[in-house]
Amino acid sequence: MSIFSDIILFNWLIFLNSVVFIAILCGVFIGCLLPDTDLPRSKIDYMEGVAGFFGMISKNLLNPLIAKIFECYFKKPIDQSHRGITHTIYGILAYCLLIEGLSLLILFLLGFGPLMLMYSFFVLGLILGGVFHLLEDSCTKMGVFPFYPVNPNKKYSGSISTYDFTDDRPKYFSSSLFVIAAILLILQVTLKFPVGLNIFLSICSFLIVWILIIAISRM
Repeated sequence: MSIFSDIILFNWLIFLNSVVFIAILCGVFIGCLLPDTDLPRSKIDYMEGVAGFFGMISKNLLNPLIAKIFECYFKKPIDQSHRGITHTIYGILAYCLLIEGLSLLILFLLGFGPLMLMYSFFVLGLILGGVFHLLEDSCTKMGVFPFYPVNPNKKYSGSISTYDFTDDRPKYFSSSLFVIAAILLILQVTLKFPVGLNIFLSICSFLIVWILIIAISRM
């Protein structure tokens, strides 16, 4: 769902700057998995390469670090359990900014300055992937508290059970996102709309489909 959501939002970028599009898409792929590093074992823990590396760094370094940062700032314990600080807007921004700062410093010291801008697009994808993850989890019964710890009581939840495989709604949501992404790509190739119009259609399509997904998930 995160990948298709990203394609809906940025399909106009594919033919404008495919390298930037791929950088954002790779960021979304990894970023949508990072919030679940608050679990003892999550999907990203079974991955190798770049994804596995980011998962390991997040679980063992960044998650405890951002918890300590928030504890120092708010002067109270921070929830590090599942769907705690890593499942919040502030937590996602915090660990992505830490990733950005540390990585850019390493790239600069190693003399890879030209890659710094492209890497920033990758980090943008990490942030978007985290936000998409929150949107998806807000459709479940367990829900999320996206503004914790600033607003620890505002919960967003739906009626979907995470492990109820008889509920077909998630499959329909994924299929709908895929179809819309495909339609936007086809329209872009065949009708060759101006970039501004493509961006407008992408944003409107994303907002409409996610409003519907959230509404249906609450039924």
